[in-house]
Amino acid sequence: MTQALTTVTVTIDAYLRLETRQLSDAAINDIKKRFTRTNPQFAKLASMGFRGKNEPREYVFYTLDMRAGMFSIWRGGATRLKQLLAEHGYRVRWQDRRLTLPPTGLTMGTLILQPEQAPAVDSLVQYQQGLLRGNTGSGKTEMLLAAGIRTQQPILVQVWNKALLEQWVERILKYGILPEREIGIIQGSKNKIKPITIGMIQSIRNRLPELTPHFGCVLVDECQRTPATTFVGSVQPFPAKYRWGGSADEKRKDGKEFLGYETFGYQDFEEREKSILYSPVAEVEGRGQALDPTIVIVSSDYIDAEYDENGNHGQMINRLTKDETRNALIAKHLRAQLTLGKQIILFSERVEAAVRWVNLVSSWGFVAGPLIGGTDYKEQTDDTLRMMRAQSCQFAATTTFADVGIDIPSLNCAFVTCPTGVNIKRMHQQVGRIVRPFEGKGEVEAFYFWDYNMRGSTKAIKNIQRKWTKVRRLQ
Repeated sequence: MTQALTTVTVTIDAYLRLETRQLSDAAINDIKKRFTRTNPQFAKLASMGFRGKNEPREYVFYTLDMRAGMFSIWRGGATRLKQLLAEHGYRVRWQDRRLTLPPTGLTMGTLILQPEQAPAVDSLVQYQQGLLRGNTGSGKTEMLLAAGIRTQQPILVQVWNKALLEQWVERILKYGILPEREIGIIQGSKNKIKPITIGMIQSIRNRLPELTPHFGCVLVDECQRTPATTFVGSVQPFPAKYRWGGSADEKRKDGKEFLGYETFGYQDFEEREKSILYSPVAEVEGRGQALDPTIVIVSSDYIDAEYDENGNHGQMINRLTKDETRNALIAKHLRAQLTLGKQIILFSERVEAAVRWVNLVSSWGFVAGPLIGGTDYKEQTDDTLRMMRAQSCQFAATTTFADVGIDIPSLNCAFVTCPTGVNIKRMHQQVGRIVRPFEGKGEVEAFYFWDYNMRGSTKAIKNIQRKWTKVRRLQ
C-alpha cells in the first residue's frame, strides 16, 4: 500500500514562503543544498589571482529566518521546490498571495501576432513567469507586450538603456495601444505611473518601496544585457503575479544565466551533480519576420605579432582600429556601398575609431553621425537616431551601444570592423540591426572584415558559415 503524502503549504508572493516546522531535517538540509549554486565568476577570477574580488563564492537562492522558522526561496525555483518536496514525501498546497490589481482594460490595438509568435505568448501567460527566448527580428517586444496586455494587469517594463525605453514607447504608439500621455516613464526625475510604464532599471531600484504595489505584471527586456545582480534586485521585490524576461540568448559571458532562471522561472530543468540545465518557458524558432542577410567576407592581411605573443585582446583592438592599410580597405568598401545608397551602421570597438569614421564619411559629403553611449555623446547620439529613423542620415558609427536595443528598420547594411566572428552571439546581435522588415528594403548585407592571419580567424569563419545560410567571400 502506497504511503499517503503529507501536505505542506507554500505561500507565493514576491518569494516562495515555507515554514520549516512542516519539514523534516532531511528536507530542510536538501533545500539548503539544492538552492545554492557555485559562482563561476569567483572561480575564474580566483584562478587569475584576483581571489574573486567583489564576487561571492556562491549564490544562495533562499533566506532562512531561524527565529520565525521560515524559508523565503527565489520564486523562479517553484518547479524544483515542488519536485524536491515530493522526493521527501510532501504534497504542495500553493497559497497564492501574488499581487493582482483591477483590470486595466488594455487592448491590442492594431497589434496582430504572427502564427509562430502566438504559441510563445500562450506559454508565457500559462506559466505566469519565465523567460522568452527569441532571435533578433522574431518580435520579442511585440510578444512581451501582447502577453502583458493579456494579463489585464498594470505593466512595468524594465529596460537597461534609453534606446530600449524609446523603442517600447514607439511600439505602444505604433499599434495604437495607448496615447503618449498615457504611457508611464520612470527615468531620472521622471516618475509617472500609467497602465503601461517603461522604466530604467537603476531608477526603478531606487524607488522599489513606492513601485511594488502598483504593478501586477513585470517585464525585463534584453535581460541578458543587465548585470545579473542588478536585474535580480529590480525584479525579486515585486509580488506581481506575472514576471517575465525576454532575450535573444540568455547565456552570459560571466556564466550567471542561472540567476535569470531562478528569478523569472523556467519550464523544465535537468539536475546534474554540479549544475542545472534549464529550459525557457517560451521560445520562438527561426527568424520570425526577420530578413535573411548576406554575410560578405572581406579578407584582410592584417598581422599582429604582439597579439600572437601575448594574447592581449584589448591592446590588439587598439592597434587594429588604427591600422591605416586595414582602414583603407574598410573605407574602399564603405564608400562604394554609400554611393549605392545604402543606409549603413558600422561597428567598432573603440569610441575614437567610431568618431574617426563619422568624420571621414562626413568629409565625403554624406550625412553621418555617432551612436555612442554615455553623457559626452548623448546629444549627438539622440540626433543620429532621430535622423536615421527619418532616413535623413545615411551612416552611423557605433561601439557596443548599438549591439542591442537599437530599432532603425530602414538600416540595410552593416560593417563589422572588429573580429566579433569568434563571439558569434555578439556578431549575431550586430547583424540583427539590419534584418528588420521595412517597405522596399530589398537585400541586406553585412560586411565582415576577416583578418585571416590572426589567431581565431578559422573559428570565426566556421561560426559565420554555421550561423548564416548566405555567405559570400570576396577575393
